Amino acid sequence: MTAFILLRNPINSHLYAPWVDLIDTPYVYTHNFSNDWIPTDKCSILITHDTYRPEPCAIIERCVKNDIPVLILSDGILEYRNSWIQKHRVESGVFNPILGHKLACIGNSQIRFLKSIARNRGKCENVGLPRLDNFMVKSSLLDSSSVLICSSKTPWFSENDRNRVLQSFIDLKEAVDIFTKDHEVKFKWRISNEIARLIGVKTCFDQPLEEDLENSSAVITMPSTVMLDSMYAKRPVALLDYTLSPHYVQAAWTVSSKHQMLPIINELLDPPVAKISFQQTVLADALQTKESASGRMVRLVNEMIEIGGQARSTGQKLNFPHKILDSE
Repeated sequence: MTAFILLRNPINSHLYAPWVDLIDTPYVYTHNFSNDWIPTDKCSILITHDTYRPEPCAIIERCVKNDIPVLILSDGILEYRNSWIQKHRVESGVFNPILGHKLACIGNSQIRFLKSIARNRGKCENVGLPRLDNFMVKSSLLDSSSVLICSSKTPWFSENDRNRVLQSFIDLKEAVDIFTKDHEVKFKWRISNEIARLIGVKTCFDQPLEEDLENSSAVITMPSTVMLDSMYAKRPVALLDYTLSPHYVQAAWTVSSKHQMLPIINELLDPPVAKISFQQTVLADALQTKESASGRMVRLVNEMIEIGGQARSTGQKLNFPHKILDSE
């Protein structure tokens, strides 16, 4: 038997390596597929994170109907605008509902939100983010403080959205210019090319995030999984959001208007102990880190394959328990 991994873009293979080499069955990547693609009879499980396009969604639904185990991977945090404002190509949007039998969630808070959506009960497993198992960021040894400023790769989903997001970065650029006149603090912009062009700064997404975090004392970012990367690296994180959207992952500092920027930058560089403690609590709730995420993923995949094999051998309907993995 073979595990099939639907992976349209090989650049996303970091979501599967290295844990996929540790599962108890051979696996193959399938990069080219149409909505009528069917796995062979030797398929022990279908694994993918691609649930936002018609082709993989049709394949997932067909596999579920035919009692082939399907595991979906959550590749980051939930973000309100991406979940409910963006017009996705499929009705299910972002896990609304989860199309597969199970979703490998990144933490407890994500599970709570997703369980509140109809038809998601019993589908969420607390795994974590395997790519962070070996995510090592050294303490900053810079002579002066440095703040990393990040946007998401797709910062807006409508014209109104664009105006608010862009204004937040225009205001932040003005605050940075004012701040650097009186302080020896560097600011690095890791933002989309369009925002960078419009506000007149240089940006680069090519450098590994670990390097940018290693050379930064604090982070200001839009709602993004970068929040968790930065918290995990023990950097104070401020959330930049003029849209006033609900936050599935909170931050100890939130910038929602221009007048908040300079005081928050000051605090990020000398953070109060209470706010750092709050940030650590948020991280523990949003990201499973007590145990190797890769190890938990391997156990989940192996158990799903085992349950699928038993169902096939007995001719019974495939049925998974509400929780396969023990609480971390």
